Amino acid sequence: MITRVIAIRNLEKFTGQDLSLLAKQYGITTYKDGKQNKGWKGLTLELLAGLSNDNKQAPNGLGFELKSTAFYQVKGVWAPKETFAITMINP
Repeated sequence: MITRVIAIRNLEKFTGQDLSLLAKQYGITTYKDGKQNKGWKGLTLELLAGLSNDNKQAPNGLGFELKSTAFYQVKGVWAPKETFAITMINP
């Protein structure tokens, strides 16, 4: 399993690159029939971090789960586009 430190190190290699181009390079569908695949960013980030893509109710890293959300600028300050809840995972 990948540790958080290794996942961050893996992701840092892609800083400043276009995530949509990386998604296409890895065969991840971003849009289909004019509709956005809402999970494409998370799937791409997991692959770039070295994590597995699954929907199991368990961390995909060693003691952590990678999550992503969109941001936009409000009066010059970056704010999340939407809220999401993170549930506790108990063994």
